[in-house]
Amino acid sequence: MVFSSHLAYCPPPVKKRKKKATCWLPWWCVFLGWFLLLSISGISTFFTLLYGLDYGRAKSIKWVMSLGLSLFQSIFILQPLKVLGIAVFFALLLKPVAVEESEEIEQLKLEQQIKCGRYSGRHSL
Repeated sequence: MVFSSHLAYCPPPVKKRKKKATCWLPWWCVFLGWFLLLSISGISTFFTLLYGLDYGRAKSIKWVMSLGLSLFQSIFILQPLKVLGIAVFFALLLKPVAVEESEEIEQLKLEQQIKCGRYSGRHSL
């Protein structure tokens, strides 16, 4: 009796979906990626310095300093401000809409009760 009354209030079990096969890279690929990023950045800075030496030592040092400061400003100041601004924008504009009780919701509840009755064996045709 407990089992049949329990089925009257429970929806049928949901079938589990098969997981798709995914391809994961080895753990050391993260370090390889960071190494490539830093080495490419270092090499490009080196060649920028060599190119800047045509303008003189003082101007090339100023050039590299402005490059580093703009990179620092972009990473640590501008990008976080952009993220915060977008988050505030969407938080203020996209508020969740409250669902009101209506005939449509009542109809869905009734259909769910009918389905539960069918699965429990209490539904009479």
